[in-house]
Amino acid sequence: MAAAPPPSHQSRRSRADAQERRARSERLLGLFAWHRDAPLVARSLGLSLDELHAELDGLKLRRKAYRLVRGFDPALPVVKAVPGGRSGPPLRRRTRSAAAAQPSQSPAAQSPADAPEPNEPPPRHAHDPAAPAEPSARSAAIAGQAAQLRALLAEVGARRAVLAARLGSERKPLPERVLLARFRAAGLERELGQRERDLLRALFARHRGSREAVAAEMKIDGDALERLLRERRLEHEVDRLGDRFKERIRRRR
Repeated sequence: MAAAPPPSHQSRRSRADAQERRARSERLLGLFAWHRDAPLVARSLGLSLDELHAELDGLKLRRKAYRLVRGFDPALPVVKAVPGGRSGPPLRRRTRSAAAAQPSQSPAAQSPADAPEPNEPPPRHAHDPAAPAEPSARSAAIAGQAAQLRALLAEVGARRAVLAARLGSERKPLPERVLLARFRAAGLERELGQRERDLLRALFARHRGSREAVAAEMKIDGDALERLLRERRLEHEVDRLGDRFKERIRRRR
């Protein structure tokens, strides 16, 4: 019987590409599970946020990665051993008959040399971006990011469209979910929500309940304004405010 022909160069290359994509996907998901913030993942990889999103879209991992950002600790994937990593010395297991023939020895009488050595964790290098940062360095990075976001929030106000354009670019602003994830990672999600409520109340009072004027000043469309009002639970309050202004106009007439 003739031997099967060897695999072609193209098939070997496709398998190598698939293995490389799988390794890159696992590394990206591991970084998202650790940092819980897309800008920090992009910074650790030395990429811009747009380049990271393009790579996630190419690997079809964007939705899965952001589920890790918004998830809880029990929902994270189980940690698996790194292939090729260092481990402890091999242990020679005795058979049941040999264990019965040898007299039992108490744990206190065992010498330290006989005790099994624990598995050594694989060494982490400083240049490895997948290595977890020190707690102090990570807290310092979060504090710096929070200070930057607070300064920007005080400068332009709680206008999501303006914040997304300033944190991204004019042509490609930051997506809304990424913007909220950045404020959440910096511990400023509640402050952003309170500032948005105060700004919406002030704008609706200034424009006498006109949704079109408020949407134009917020630089968003009407659907985005209604979604923001529902998110901040202000739709009924705004409706009552508009009814009061209409009643005042009717009384003057």
